[in-house]
Amino acid sequence: MKTKPLFWGIFLITLGGLILLNNFKPLNFDWDLVWNFWPVVLIIFGLYFVMRDSPIRWIIIIFNAVILGLMLFAAIKSFIIDESDFDFNYQVEQFNTPYNQNIKKAKLTMEAAVGNFTIKDTTGSDLVAAKAKGTFGNYTFNHSEENENAEVSFELEEHHFSFGKNIPKNHFDMKLNSNPAWDMEFNVGAASVNLNLEPYNIENLYIKSGAASVKVKLGDKAEKTDLKFDSGASSLEVFVPKNSGCEINTDVKLSSKSFAGFTKVDNNTYRSENFNSASKKIYIAFDAGISSVKVNRY
Repeated sequence: MKTKPLFWGIFLITLGGLILLNNFKPLNFDWDLVWNFWPVVLIIFGLYFVMRDSPIRWIIIIFNAVILGLMLFAAIKSFIIDESDFDFNYQVEQFNTPYNQNIKKAKLTMEAAVGNFTIKDTTGSDLVAAKAKGTFGNYTFNHSEENENAEVSFELEEHHFSFGKNIPKNHFDMKLNSNPAWDMEFNVGAASVNLNLEPYNIENLYIKSGAASVKVKLGDKAEKTDLKFDSGASSLEVFVPKNSGCEINTDVKLSSKSFAGFTKVDNNTYRSENFNSASKKIYIAFDAGISSVKVNRY
């Protein structure tokens, strides 16, 4: 047996198993402590090269794949802040901008290396209302309006940190106005992203992520929605309404795919049974590396 398929197979099984368990019951643990042992991965890789001709090299490969999967999962969990964790060491920032009734289209841009990002609810009189809390960095907030268009952007200041005990944490909650048609762009690294976009008219959504767990729920407010993922080692899950026609295009490497209720058109394309007849369309494109991708119809 070749070593590469064995390594990536065990790695994906470990990472996927941890994510699956966490989906059913959150694995609450001091993941910062686990992440502190990340140099073990380097040590085991070193042992493999030293003992590559030894009969026990297979054990080293399996062990390293398990440890690497555990480290990646720990890194993702470490960047998530739970409400119960809040103490005076966290800094809090709030952002609000009023909604102008003339605004018909709005664009949201988020730039951040790490964190937990959520959209859970709509606003009343604001275009956007957001709250950030974390252990490092400040956000730069920009807002502009021209005629019927508005642009809102958040960028977390560049912050250099070491892979030690003080892993940075960043939690960002947003609420948006449901009146405009929205374009959104998220450029994040190691992150947990949970976007409930059911109440919104989403025309375009682009998510670029590194090691991330991403969940997106779309509604049927838009005539046409384009959703694109550009990800590395990530868990990607999308929920689409059954009354909307949906087409999935995939460019994935070492990934697991689950598209229940979709028919395979060719090697890279899948469509819902009502794609041609539905008046509203959703187009999803996955460009993913080592990832788990799933699309659910609700």
